[in-house]
Amino acid sequence: MKSIWKFGLPVLIAFLVVLSAVPAVTATTELTAIDPPDPNTPNIIGLSTKTIDRLIERIDVSESFAASSAKKQNTLAELQRIKTIFPNVTLADVQLIDDTLATLNKEFRSKKYPDESGSNGNNNPKWGGSGTSDPIISGTHNDLSRQAALSMGVSSSNAETVGRYALEPDEGIPYISSIGHFLPTGAADYAESNANDAKNLLVQGQTFEGYRKLAHSLHFIQDLSVPFHTIAYQNFLNHLNYENYVFNDWTSGQNFYSSTMSDPYYYEVSDVSTSAENLGNYINAYVDRIDEIMLQDSAWQSNTELITMTKDCLTQAIRYSRGTVGYVV
Repeated sequence: MKSIWKFGLPVLIAFLVVLSAVPAVTATTELTAIDPPDPNTPNIIGLSTKTIDRLIERIDVSESFAASSAKKQNTLAELQRIKTIFPNVTLADVQLIDDTLATLNKEFRSKKYPDESGSNGNNNPKWGGSGTSDPIISGTHNDLSRQAALSMGVSSSNAETVGRYALEPDEGIPYISSIGHFLPTGAADYAESNANDAKNLLVQGQTFEGYRKLAHSLHFIQDLSVPFHTIAYQNFLNHLNYENYVFNDWTSGQNFYSSTMSDPYYYEVSDVSTSAENLGNYINAYVDRIDEIMLQDSAWQSNTELITMTKDCLTQAIRYSRGTVGYVV
């Protein structure tokens, strides 16, 4: 509280008002370790026979498939086959659905956003939350990291360090330069290197720096729970809008905070980079599905399929974050 006084009474009053709206984070007394999703089992959350029907309709009028009648007929036949056996599908079946979605989404986007240039350093996606110097530390990265630490037995003061520094890997880095925050560009390795640094620092008794490094590791873990972070520099407008949507509905609207923090599980982590890669590969299944909904549904923020997928993304984020805390401490 001492640091707040220097801003004067008006800011102190504002701080107390906002603080009352920030949900309290308490340690979870009973967490259960469970196995993470099997990478050999297809992730079909967000898919349905309706998804397949939409694809079939879109292929019929698609320019991308018009150039090759054989490709079009083969894809339609495969989709009809998959529809008859759904949900008993294989990894290859799901990959065909997602690849078809990606092709159609790319075609649609080029028409809807002909001037989309990719990235803009002045419009950073806002999954994050508060920076280290902000009077109130709350937001997606901050709260996920703080709660993960608390629920794994870290003291409240050290958990506050974890929460406060969770956004630091993003600070001062324009979006176009944040290359290491994506699955194809090394986010899993950054998660591991920071986790191992944190572990070594804590063993050496450097408590503050150890938990600060843990915060950085969790940041990269959580980045890989964002579908648009599992691909490199694509779909920037939807990336931006999606992260802002989650941030804005974190403690209001859909209140993703509540559904995420009430989850009673964690995944045991023995190899951070492998776990992070598994997380990213699992979440990658959502990117084209979410992208399609955002392109096709003007009311996508209330689309039930998108909400279900988003809740699962955040559930995976907290479970892997807790497991990474357990690995470090």
